[in-house]
Amino acid sequence: MPIDHPGTPPLTSANALLLWLARRQRLTLVIAVLFGVARNLSTAAIPLVLGRALDAGLTDGLSAATWWGAGAVLLVGVAATLTSAYGHLFETLAWVYGTFHTGRLVGHHVTRIGPNVTRRAATGEVVATITNDTFHIGNVFEMAQRFVGSLAGVLFVALVLLRSSVVLGVVVLVGMPLVSVLVALLVRPLQTRQRVQREAQGRLGALATDTVAGLRVLRGIGGEDVFTDRYATRSQEVRAAGVSVATIAASMRGLQVLLPGLFVAFVVWFGAHLALSGEMSPGDLVALFGYTTYLAAPLQAFTQFIQLLVRARVGADKVIRVVGTGPSAGTLAESEAADERPWPAPATTGARLVDPTSGFVAEAGTFVAVVSDPPEDANALAARLGRLLDPERSDLGLVDPALVPDASEPLPGPDRPDADRPGTDRSPATLDGTPVDRLPVAEVRERVVVAGSTPELFAGTLRETLDVRDRGDDDELLGALAAADAQDVLDSVGGTLDGEIAEKGRSLSGGQRQRVALARALLTEAPALVLVEPTSAVDAHTEARISATLAARRAGRTTVVVTTSPLVLEHADSVAFLDGGRVTAHAPHTELARRAHEGDPAARRYRSVVTRTTADDEQEAVR
Repeated sequence: MPIDHPGTPPLTSANALLLWLARRQRLTLVIAVLFGVARNLSTAAIPLVLGRALDAGLTDGLSAATWWGAGAVLLVGVAATLTSAYGHLFETLAWVYGTFHTGRLVGHHVTRIGPNVTRRAATGEVVATITNDTFHIGNVFEMAQRFVGSLAGVLFVALVLLRSSVVLGVVVLVGMPLVSVLVALLVRPLQTRQRVQREAQGRLGALATDTVAGLRVLRGIGGEDVFTDRYATRSQEVRAAGVSVATIAASMRGLQVLLPGLFVAFVVWFGAHLALSGEMSPGDLVALFGYTTYLAAPLQAFTQFIQLLVRARVGADKVIRVVGTGPSAGTLAESEAADERPWPAPATTGARLVDPTSGFVAEAGTFVAVVSDPPEDANALAARLGRLLDPERSDLGLVDPALVPDASEPLPGPDRPDADRPGTDRSPATLDGTPVDRLPVAEVRERVVVAGSTPELFAGTLRETLDVRDRGDDDELLGALAAADAQDVLDSVGGTLDGEIAEKGRSLSGGQRQRVALARALLTEAPALVLVEPTSAVDAHTEARISATLAARRAGRTTVVVTTSPLVLEHADSVAFLDGGRVTAHAPHTELARRAHEGDPAARRYRSVVTRTTADDEQEAVR
């Protein structure tokens, strides 16, 4: 099984990827091909030795030559049996390696490119690539030894027939490629239809993924029937595309039987004609019948290999589509290096965060709340602080080293010494005075943890869900659950950290999922923690308890919370108000409320966002 690093494949073409995969398992393929050649030569040799034994028996009776011929038939038959058995073993190993190595390649890459994974392929497309395309790629490696072995067998038969009849040998040498070419005429339409079917399968998978993820919402708005009809329509598109592919595939399968059959019939007729004219011995005629029976299998192997190769190339194109997507931040080399980094010890001090684009500043060790209008600007701020997306990589699709700037060269734009000056440029955010794009992505992830508003939980135990940095201390896990007011989650899974959490946390309510995600974020003990709406799905009493414990637990370290809840704002050391993407006010919540009462425009805008009032309501409040 391929368990080592999957490597870095060429992404120039489907053929290049398939050749790269072949080189990765060249020893297995070579052994499989050698067994395939030996099997086909042994099978093709049976008619030859049988014909020789028959001629010896007709000429000399049960002579020594006849017995030696019979022994040769037995020996060749045993060799064909053994090489067939071991050849099947190694062709299966070739399939396993081709399939699972490609699957690991896709899985390994997807886990390292962040949210960019869906920039060029939907979620369903990625799933179909792993569950479908990888199997077809494995099929072509499984069939490779049969293809090469069949080619060797055909050449052997042609050479033997050339000794008996030059014309008959030439017929085999010319006729076999001609039959294969006739079948190959259907390859291009087959490949086109398979691409259409594969695209339809990807769209259907994406729709199914989205529907399952939003099933609770669909039930709430009564949209099940609409999505059921939509799925049925897409399903029929896949069925129609499958029928279209099956039409061509069935034609190819029919030709795999018809054309070889016609060719074999012609060879038999021609050989019988030569035997009647005395140009071929009875033993050679018997051997010819054996050869014609044997030749049907290589012909089918040739056409089947062409068909599988076409489907594998379609799958390889899909793999390139996924693997060719670059990470949302940093480079793949940084992601690989991060695998070797140990998790840092819990931080005891905070980090200073500055975002020159908005003018936001969070001093080390402070608890800063962010209120934004529109809310999307706060999400963008969190992404910049945690370097979730490099601006110069926002449109990057392919992993192209030429498009990745050299970290040793300064990027175009304002001078770096101005990076800490709020609101003066659009430079990257800084972490303790260093631009985050000058730090390894792994280091930024260790020092700045961003927890989004939509918690993502995975199937497993509660312990595994919480302890993402492998702290291994039950007291710390229980303390984080208490700080997130999530003791009820522990009770719901049997009162133990080893209780099971369903996929995506579906066994929990929305508020419970949010609090588990908050506990998980708190357990990272990062110098800087950025939380986006961490209490939006809980009731007011729970929110008040969380707000009080959050500030105490994160004391001495930097905490940034995006929220509009007064219950959280009143516990913050200061509040930054983003209006149109820029910080227009920055002060404690009570100070901003006082300024709003005194008529300060920015503070009044802040109050309207927090209290969810309109401009008319603000004017009425002033009067």
